[in-house]
Amino acid sequence: MKRSITNIILLLTAIITLYSCVDNDLDLQPQQDIQTTESTALLTFLNAYNDPFEGIADNGITFVFPIYVTYTNGVIVEIIDEQGLNSVLQGQSADFYVSEIKFPAEIDVAGTIRVINNESEFNNFLNEIGIKTFEEDFLNKFLQCFDFGYPARANDTLFENAGQFLDFIDRKPENTPLSLNFPQNLLIYSLDSVIVFNNEFEVLNLLNNCEGCPQLSFTTRTDNITNYTFIADFPQVDSIPGYQWYINGEFIENDGVDYQGDNQLTRTFEPGEYTVCIAASTDDCMLGTEYCETIFVEDPCPQLFFNVSDSTENNYTFMADFAQMNSIGYSWELYQNGDLLASEFEDGNGDNQFFYQFTQGTYNMCMTAETPECPQGTSYCEEIVIQ
Repeated sequence: MKRSITNIILLLTAIITLYSCVDNDLDLQPQQDIQTTESTALLTFLNAYNDPFEGIADNGITFVFPIYVTYTNGVIVEIIDEQGLNSVLQGQSADFYVSEIKFPAEIDVAGTIRVINNESEFNNFLNEIGIKTFEEDFLNKFLQCFDFGYPARANDTLFENAGQFLDFIDRKPENTPLSLNFPQNLLIYSLDSVIVFNNEFEVLNLLNNCEGCPQLSFTTRTDNITNYTFIADFPQVDSIPGYQWYINGEFIENDGVDYQGDNQLTRTFEPGEYTVCIAASTDDCMLGTEYCETIFVEDPCPQLFFNVSDSTENNYTFMADFAQMNSIGYSWELYQNGDLLASEFEDGNGDNQFFYQFTQGTYNMCMTAETPECPQGTSYCEEIVIQ
């Protein structure tokens, strides 16, 4: 039966010694009639409900009312519409918040009804709509904004350091969620202090205020075959104090706001493979993060090559065999003891062959080329020995 604001507050006062904001869109329910289940997924869903970035409500995602929830003091409330849900959200605090929900619960996703039967399905639903679960958010920001105050306990297991905790996370079954043991001591990097957290609601507030590591990225522009420009384009590029550029692990330069940088790195490379990275650390990312891309710089010079065929009386024919042989100019050059004996220029319209009748001795047969992309020139040679 629906009650007035005054009656609800009086009833709450009689049942518990705690006050909360409850209005006509909420009904207190006899505890023995409703069975609710503790749900960290519910905390996460409500935490993101009116968040300007997550935008669950703005995206047309809400409960199918009524729903039944239980506060941390054991009082069960029926929420019958959106206004009631917003009253709950506005009235929560670290000492008094919704911690349980009655399953099954129905959620309206832009007109499609989803039935959530248990905590596992609720967490799967969060993933489907792009919301990190409590466990995912905690682990994502662990060692970025905070660490445990050791020794620490989670899932009733004692850990002496972060390595032991992360090994446990890697080994635990997927259907076993992370369960923090409260009260929980967490070392907050930005405060350089260990703070006591008493419940998931307090930890969620910590996660909300931890931006974590910036999601670094850059785009690559090829100015020519060996010249590249890398342009930092991650969302916080104009707000984080600074970041660094590296090539093959070698520090190149600082960039960003504190260094009055242009958020670009331009380099000319020799042919080869290179790993280009940007790295940053902030108050919410004390251990730092990086983003890398690998580029393959091709040789701008043509890869010259020829085949050799011989006949009787030491007559040899050399036949060009490379990709650009009909599109660039190149020269045939025959040497003996470093002296040029004969040469021939091919302009792309010739037969791409060179003929020579040898006498006894050792020779070097070469082809050479220069192009606008390869002004320094390139060559390919083979030794010819005539017995």
